Amino acid sequence: MWADLWMPLSLLEPGLENARRFHPLEVIARLRRDVSQERGQAEMQAIAQRLAQAHPATNRTVGAAVVQLAEQVSGSVRPALLVVWTAVGLILLIACVNVSHLLLARGAARQRAAAIRAALGAGRAQLIRLFLTEGLVIAIFGGALGLVMALYLTPVLTSLAAQEIPRLADVSIDRGIFGFTFVIASLCGIFFGLPAAIQGAHANLNEVLKQTSAVSAGPRHVRIGAVLVLAEIALSLAVLIGAGLLVRSFAALLEVDPGFRARNALTVQVHLPVTNYDWEQAGKFFHEALFPRIRRLPGVLEVAAANTAPMRIDRTEHSRFATRFGIVGRTLRPGRFPTAQTRWVSPDYFTTLGIPLKRGRLLTESDHNKPVTLVSESLARRFFPGQDAVGQHILMDVTTPKPYALEIVGVVGDTRDFALDIEPEPTWYSVGISPTMDLVIRTAPNAGNLAGAIRRAARTAHPELGVDEIETMERVVEDSEAQRRFALLLVSGLALIAVALAGIGIYGVLSYSVATRTRELGLRIALGAERRDILRLLLWESLITLAPGLAAGCGIAFALTRIMASLLYKVAPTDPVAYAGAALFLTTITLLAAYLPARRATTIDPMESLREP
Repeated sequence: MWADLWMPLSLLEPGLENARRFHPLEVIARLRRDVSQERGQAEMQAIAQRLAQAHPATNRTVGAAVVQLAEQVSGSVRPALLVVWTAVGLILLIACVNVSHLLLARGAARQRAAAIRAALGAGRAQLIRLFLTEGLVIAIFGGALGLVMALYLTPVLTSLAAQEIPRLADVSIDRGIFGFTFVIASLCGIFFGLPAAIQGAHANLNEVLKQTSAVSAGPRHVRIGAVLVLAEIALSLAVLIGAGLLVRSFAALLEVDPGFRARNALTVQVHLPVTNYDWEQAGKFFHEALFPRIRRLPGVLEVAAANTAPMRIDRTEHSRFATRFGIVGRTLRPGRFPTAQTRWVSPDYFTTLGIPLKRGRLLTESDHNKPVTLVSESLARRFFPGQDAVGQHILMDVTTPKPYALEIVGVVGDTRDFALDIEPEPTWYSVGISPTMDLVIRTAPNAGNLAGAIRRAARTAHPELGVDEIETMERVVEDSEAQRRFALLLVSGLALIAVALAGIGIYGVLSYSVATRTRELGLRIALGAERRDILRLLLWESLITLAPGLAAGCGIAFALTRIMASLLYKVAPTDPVAYAGAALFLTTITLLAAYLPARRATTIDPMESLREP
């Protein structure tokens, strides 16, 4: 549960519950069973329109959105989980393709035994059941091994991303997972064991009994093996392309300048008892009691405060500190005011975080309660194009009968306050301290862990001061992209597994092909073929299979990577570098997997191979 204490709305600040310009509350409702979400949305929108007509100054641009609670809690991580699910499904198909070819090869080697059973009276249904049972046993044992691995790996996974993925800490291996695994393993064993079962049950009895070789493969088996290899290549390439896109996207994010210096900086959330401190008293407490004590700590260089530090707001909470404003000298249109992020800061906030001053001057302590403000570059660029924003005036409290003007005394650089992949929003800064603030502390490079010392200093300043979430700013920046990193790590790991499975499958197919073509290859060598010619022949056959597999894999990736669009930053789902890199990497793995059995084929003794029956 996210809350430990509930309070009645009547305890809100006097007048706040009736203030139309401030929207601090969220509404939770349960729809009747016979009411759809669409109908609820339509009714709420109708209410919002009536409010807009009655109160155009405050409600003209305010609508209503009916969102399912599950969507509100986990909707932001759905794309990442969907990508991981897709990659897992593709790897399962690759593993099943490998098992299918294994069963085909084993069935080809046991055709004689199956023919003898048929000759003794076994029907095709009995033979199919025999082969399917073998595939089913392999699948169930594989599923059991997967469950054992999941039991050990699930705690590791939840510890890595429990804070980034909602309710991930509650994930466990229960009876439902056991049942799901058993069903999936059984279906895979039956479905992918069916080709081998059909091949073994429909073999030509006379031809098989005439054969003296224990290992044989007809044209049909060769074609099926080639198709299976093609499928492995295509599926592996699709997973590789997905991982490549995420890697390219994350690399682009690492190059983004957040607009502040995160290195050697800490952020601390503090809460004063609101019953004892109003805004004026809070400012005096911070500047006279708390800040001096923290500055005296060994390793602390600077300390400042803001109503929220960069990236401490969830990316879905853009409106939490958004404020409507106007511009002096321009027509005010009720209900169509622009909005900007509001930041109340201590004057040394900008030097502490390394936010550069572009024009004008910074705020000073004497600016407290003065009608002055700083604005970000994005606000100056958007609302004062071709002009110097310094000296201009913006209007606050525009939804009230008496708005007031603030003079812009300086322009500072943009900061990415929500996440690296969210463009900076227009922001204005004013000197102010509230009972709840985020401290920003600049430390020396070798300061070590100051969390304990900061807590002690805070409790010395006020025994009831709440101190929460002491984190480095570097960690805060990393956490803002935790979901992308989670998807990247999982998909990259799954891509490596996919490539390993594909390599094993290609190696197995070509090894079996060499084993069944010993006489043919020996005859080629006896007729004058050089060893390098045999090597070139087998590698060329692998490349012939590789080309359509790559084409099919690009097609699969083109269709599936659309679900990754929300996880990509400055990288298109059709990024040619990711596609080309994945194709080149898989080509290299394919050639390496094919080289070993091809190299072994060059050592065939033609005299020995021709003597074989």
